[in-house]
Amino acid sequence: MKPDDLRRKVKVLGRDATVDGMYLRIIVHANEHMGQLIAFARMNGIVPPWSKPGAQSP
Repeated sequence: MKPDDLRRKVKVLGRDATVDGMYLRIIVHANEHMGQLIAFARMNGIVPPWSKPGAQSP
């Protein structure tokens, strides 16, 4: 993709948007789901691997 491709105007669910704006929305939405999964795991006593003592950041 070229920068102009990302600035291209699109219509999503009747609303005006840009391609890069839609990519951002997809990423934010996926991160919300990840947060929900982490909360659910912690409620069930599961510690995410990156939160365990001695874990290294990626």
